[in-house]
Amino acid sequence: MAKKSANAALDEVTFWVEVMTSSEVDTEPTLAENPTRLVADALAHFSPAFVSSPTAVGYSIDQVAALKYGEPDYAQQKSWNIGKQGFRGDATALVLGFGSGLHDGKAGAALVESGLAAFRDHCEREGTISGHPPSLEDWAERAIAFLSDPASAEAAVANTDRMDADEY
Repeated sequence: MAKKSANAALDEVTFWVEVMTSSEVDTEPTLAENPTRLVADALAHFSPAFVSSPTAVGYSIDQVAALKYGEPDYAQQKSWNIGKQGFRGDATALVLGFGSGLHDGKAGAALVESGLAAFRDHCEREGTISGHPPSLEDWAERAIAFLSDPASAEAAVANTDRMDADEY
């Protein structure tokens, strides 16, 4: 991956980390020391393809978000427009937790819990509720399965439909 492409992908990760924290009521959210790096490292752990470009980053975040809200494939659900920014913030929080867990050597159920712990922290800072625990666990497991599937990485690289904050 070219340096410019790596920087652009990290910029995209940074953008979604900022979305994750933008509506939070805390003025100083307690996050990992470098949340952008943890999100990027988590995506790259599953496949470097997920951080090969800004569109690949956006695709992976969109897909993780879509899994939470019952959409099987975001690319096929263009009508799924209301609240996308918040959904992506939720997905970024989950992936941040995966990154933190991976840095701590976690796998399996411990990795799922690490992702959900970061998501719950995100919700607490926002002043919202995190949801029904069994469905959240299912979401985290499906997100890991999605990120672990080589076809997902191939789709991320092939994606040319860059989504951004102006599409709400």
